Amino acid sequence: MPFSAEARAALTGLAEGLLPLQDWITSPTHTYIPPDAKDLPWRTGEVLTHERLRTISYVEWLVAASDADDLLLARWEHLRQDPLAYCPLETPRAFREGRGLSQAPRFATVEAGNALADASGRQMSRRYLYDQCIPLLVAAAKQAQRREEPPTWTALATELHQGNCPEWRAVAGAPQSTLLTEQFLRDVLTSLLNGWLDVASPWRYAVLIELGEYRRPGNAYLRSDVETALETFKAALGGGAFSTVDVESSEQSDAVSHATQWKSVP
Repeated sequence: MPFSAEARAALTGLAEGLLPLQDWITSPTHTYIPPDAKDLPWRTGEVLTHERLRTISYVEWLVAASDADDLLLARWEHLRQDPLAYCPLETPRAFREGRGLSQAPRFATVEAGNALADASGRQMSRRYLYDQCIPLLVAAAKQAQRREEPPTWTALATELHQGNCPEWRAVAGAPQSTLLTEQFLRDVLTSLLNGWLDVASPWRYAVLIELGEYRRPGNAYLRSDVETALETFKAALGGGAFSTVDVESSEQSDAVSHATQWKSVP
């Protein structure tokens, strides 16, 4: 289900509070200046915001694309209880015993930090997290405006990220707000860094440009790029044993060429 207008507005505010892009590029600590800075609209008067980049539209796509994760949860729960349930070996326990491996294996995706989980440690999907937390976020943002001194989104986002927003904590049985902010930050960064935002260039690559990162979806390094880079590296060495490496005679040159290819998918 698409985000409602209220949800989109609240998530946009949360994104600005957690990751204010304009503040970042105008900060004294952000000393990098892109070579084409004079041609970049956000460096010549316009403001770099999540609304302008349509960051939340990509987060919405991520949520929709993760629906298949729900289908995995039952299987993963089975694996949590019996980690060797789907092992293709006929005698997996004997295989492990013969190699000195533990006889108490664990399917530990949550402990390894590779899966979303609620406060009890039970896995959940991105869709479940957002469906559960967005109404709480919208309500907390509305109620916070009734305070004697209504907070800015920066202040409210900080409270939510630290888990001490009173409006959120007042809801009985509510999950920790940090579950939302931590995953939301990951999703926002994914949106900003993979070059698939639904806006025209150069806005689409604004954060990549400001990071001095030249990778883009679909571009690739060719063998000729590898050879040129190698020659530059050899010249920088100024002679010596390493400068005699011959990429043409190396049996690994093709592997190196393939390994340096960049293909990005959303």
